[in-house]
Amino acid sequence: DPTKAAEIGNLVTHRADSLINSPEDSWITKYTGNTNNENPKYRLFLGEDPATFASKVITDIMIPVNDPRLPKYFDVGPSASPGQFIGVAANEDADTTTSEISQYLLRKNAPSVELSFQELEFFEAEVYARGLGVPQNLVTAENLFKSAVTDAMTFYEADPAAITAFVNDPLRLPNIAL
Repeated sequence: DPTKAAEIGNLVTHRADSLINSPEDSWITKYTGNTNNENPKYRLFLGEDPATFASKVITDIMIPVNDPRLPKYFDVGPSASPGQFIGVAANEDADTTTSEISQYLLRKNAPSVELSFQELEFFEAEVYARGLGVPQNLVTAENLFKSAVTDAMTFYEADPAAITAFVNDPLRLPNIAL
């Protein structure tokens, strides 16, 4: 709705008035992993993967750029080669090489994310890239986009060196300011 651009711009330019100004401010439900304080996904599946497989749509994006979140999002299929992530297309059957949703995401103390700082950074990057209620600024958009990707990868405990390499490689994470 184009009539909302000014309101969007106001939200972005008055960021300090927001409730979420850092990764630590993210709206997250934390669990200790102790009995009766476990992530509901863990409790539902008792730590076992419910045969939820990696989507080919996602793996086809992540694999070519060696996204550092791959081993955090997915476990290699039981018959796949080490480090070989394989997604399955919609309405197709998975096999024993197909990657499954990772045990990392299903662990007892995995937090439940309602709204994260990095999600807001992605929104803010889009606001500046499109000039929604603010002057279009692709440099600011690029910085926010890289920060959002970095914060998302950090949240999922990806390797810090791999994160730095990823966000600084224009072949893996294109520069939107160009």
